[in-house]
Amino acid sequence: MLKRLSVPIILLVSSFLILTGCSSVLEKEKKNPIDLLVSYEGTLVGDSSAVVNIGYILPGGEDVKQVALQTEEKPFEITISYGLKEGSEKEQEDFESDWTEANAKKAFLNNAIAYFILVDNVDRVTLQVETESPHALTVNRTEIEQFIGKSVKEYAKDAELWKEEIEEGIINNSDKVNEFYSAHSLQ
Repeated sequence: MLKRLSVPIILLVSSFLILTGCSSVLEKEKKNPIDLLVSYEGTLVGDSSAVVNIGYILPGGEDVKQVALQTEEKPFEITISYGLKEGSEKEQEDFESDWTEANAKKAFLNNAIAYFILVDNVDRVTLQVETESPHALTVNRTEIEQFIGKSVKEYAKDAELWKEEIEEGIINNSDKVNEFYSAHSLQ
């Protein structure tokens, strides 16, 4: 009888461990979006589904309201508008607190850098948020690379370098964020 019970128990425990392992992977992707983002290396502005998917992964992705791509002639541009979507369960007050000027600055800088890292032919990125006091940032590849001090393309091939130099070294460093916005103010 013990043998008959041990097989179902082993199966149950194994199933639990497998499911726990799967949820850990999903949680890891949520906690480390760079690991997921690097799979979009080499994206082109004209690949609308990839550009939109990148936007959903980046900070504020749940608030992406509109994506516009300018692919007809150079400069090629990505414009992302963040806003409270119709039918959203998020309240206006929560949306406003998510998108304070300080939060917008950090998210915009992070997201602009990410688009330049991943989208090979993007020349300019515009990010805007529809809050009571709207904010917008337009920046080009040259400005970002001058700020960072080198080409951003290498980060697409090295998630650890991206995390160390961009995420920790710039985005999570308020002095670096302030340095960027002293030269590139929000509109």
